[in-house]
Amino acid sequence: MDTTTFPEFWHSIPRDIAALMPNSPELAYDAHLILNSIARHSHELYQHSLRVGHMAWHMSHSLGLPTYERQQIWLAALLHDCGKTRMPRSLLFRPAANSPVWEVALYQQHVNEGIEVLRAYPTLHLLIPLVAEHHERIDGTGFPRGSKYPARSAQIVALANTLDHLRTQPNSLSPNLQGLIDQAIDQDWDSAVAATALSAWQQTKLAEVG
Repeated sequence: MDTTTFPEFWHSIPRDIAALMPNSPELAYDAHLILNSIARHSHELYQHSLRVGHMAWHMSHSLGLPTYERQQIWLAALLHDCGKTRMPRSLLFRPAANSPVWEVALYQQHVNEGIEVLRAYPTLHLLIPLVAEHHERIDGTGFPRGSKYPARSAQIVALANTLDHLRTQPNSLSPNLQGLIDQAIDQDWDSAVAATALSAWQQTKLAEVG
């Protein structure tokens, strides 16, 4: 298997998890169970999870990270929103800026719910730090804890997540991507991670997928 371009065929995700981690069958099985629960809860959320995983894989490869770390990032990206399976479908995506405070707070709770989901699977405990920080920013303006300087792996998941949400906006993301990266460097994202986003976007062509 050529893991530099993996995963290209998203319909084979369960098989791909097992292929990437042949020595961890329980981990692959548990990840598959959670991914299935995401798919059952919302097809739209499932497609979002696959795109974020795909983007995060290419970003981590572009950064030259070792295979083990890329695998961990990919799995965390696939499962980053698993906490939303415990929430109403009306709160699957970020509330509008003028939403009530209680609604925003409830939405942000999905991160802690995701941590609890993963805690039920000992094989997936290694993913908890990445899922816990996938909405944190290096300047401390993220949530739920407002932590500064999240780990590089968590930043990759976070940036892939943000880019996929932006792709659903009325204006195409592609022409504005470089401006977004330039503005966010050293505020939301580490410069090396942020600079990789444009290359990963161009390689994966996510604007044409899903």
